[in-house]
Amino acid sequence: MDVRKFSIEEAVSFSWKTVIKNIAFIVILFVIFLLVSMVSQALTRIAMGNFLSVAIVTVISWVANALITMGVIKVALKFCDNQKPGFEDLYSSYPLILNYIGALILFWIACAIGLVLLIVPGIILMLRLQFFAYFIVDKNMSPIKALEASWKATEGNTLNLLVLWFAFLLITILGALALLVGLLVAIPVMMIAMAYIYRKLADGTTPSQAAPVIIQQAKPVSTEKPAVEAGTNKAPGTFTVKLDTKTALIGAGVLIALIAGMVVVKGCQQASNKAMQKQIASNKAMAELQAQIDELEKPSYVAPVEPPPPPVFTMADAQRFDALQREWAGNLDGAGKAISKYDFSTCDTYIDRCLEIVDSMKQIVAGKVVDERLVTARLNAIETMTIAYANTNEILAINKNPTTKDQDWPKLMSLSLETMDYFDKAAKMFDYSDASDMGDVCRNMRASIETLVVEIKQKSGKK
Repeated sequence: MDVRKFSIEEAVSFSWKTVIKNIAFIVILFVIFLLVSMVSQALTRIAMGNFLSVAIVTVISWVANALITMGVIKVALKFCDNQKPGFEDLYSSYPLILNYIGALILFWIACAIGLVLLIVPGIILMLRLQFFAYFIVDKNMSPIKALEASWKATEGNTLNLLVLWFAFLLITILGALALLVGLLVAIPVMMIAMAYIYRKLADGTTPSQAAPVIIQQAKPVSTEKPAVEAGTNKAPGTFTVKLDTKTALIGAGVLIALIAGMVVVKGCQQASNKAMQKQIASNKAMAELQAQIDELEKPSYVAPVEPPPPPVFTMADAQRFDALQREWAGNLDGAGKAISKYDFSTCDTYIDRCLEIVDSMKQIVAGKVVDERLVTARLNAIETMTIAYANTNEILAINKNPTTKDQDWPKLMSLSLETMDYFDKAAKMFDYSDASDMGDVCRNMRASIETLVVEIKQKSGKK
């Protein structure tokens, strides 16, 4: 397949001449296009907040914009084919509306996927597939066929089409700089230029430079008497320059519709604003009423009752605490001796008594203001060390039992590590509470458990 090329300069030149020759028709066409866009946007803003209304307005806007877009394409193609377009061309392509919407959806899906893939593929797809609407309007193609035809027609022109985009961007900027009025010319120029390029790429034809003149300006009246053409009352090469009645009526109707549409949209916006203001005022009144009700239902102020001061840790309490501490130390010493003799039953008896003593010590200090270091920390250390001794007794009982099964070794290892942690914590608390001698005992016991852990690992390995 031969690669067809196009000239941006030729396309813009042709479209410029066409727009200038038919400026009145083009302006009316542009106003219709602008009116549809403005009404669609206004209706969308008014419908905001209601899902069903937004959905309906969105569908209507899609259909309206699709019809206008296809109509503008058809008008542009007629200019390129040296045919006279009419306002009826704006809606004559309505049977193809589903083809256009389907192709548009596929176009944006393909471009979105391309943009995700490092952006560049998406830009290439946009450039190569952008003529699908022209194939639908001009050749009545299905969505897939139109996209395929656009891809084939633009082969070898990707870079040139990218340059065309930048040229259109420049034209748009220049039109906007001319107090936005320049867009009345800039946008039609770009639309007709696109149709010109489509003809070059799709059919390989060059549109005629003599585009039809829909609305012309009158020539100056000559003082010389022109010759009369045969069979007519007109001089050779002259033409009657008038704005036909149909076009004038359509233009006037468009202007009236534009004004009416703006009035309706403005009225809807004002009505919506008033309704919103009423709703805000109603919500404010309800909030004030609810605040008054809450104020009436609020219970009368009652002065808070200060709690009584906590009881004091008396001298008698301190004496009882010290006596129980000595008794606990004696029983724990007995438990240690029983452990060393592997007398596990006797050790359990001593441990139970130690736990009873710990409960009694807790009752003495409960709810009272005590010295955190000498009483609270000491009591926590005593309780933690007692639990560590109880665990040690259980560890040795399992370790020395010849009937210990394979599944008991993991439990024994876990209990040993937990006991080492208890002895560590108890040693730190004893040191903090000025009982470093008991802290040393905890550290020695921890070292014994650590040695036992090595022995347990060896036995579990043999098993």
